[in-house]
Amino acid sequence: MTIQTYHYTDAELEEPAVTAKDIAMVALGLILGTGVLAVFLAAFMFGGALGAMLFGFKI
Repeated sequence: MTIQTYHYTDAELEEPAVTAKDIAMVALGLILGTGVLAVFLAAFMFGGALGAMLFGFKI
């Protein structure tokens, strides 16, 4: 009984090259993620202040 092994070629073992598209996708993700976080935090803070005013707390 023989066990067959697979030998990877150098091309298969090579790390994929980072392209300009990869860098652009990371930059876009950071920009959009930061924008969404800013909007969420602004709404959360405004909602907290509005809720406090509705319950009669002085701000």
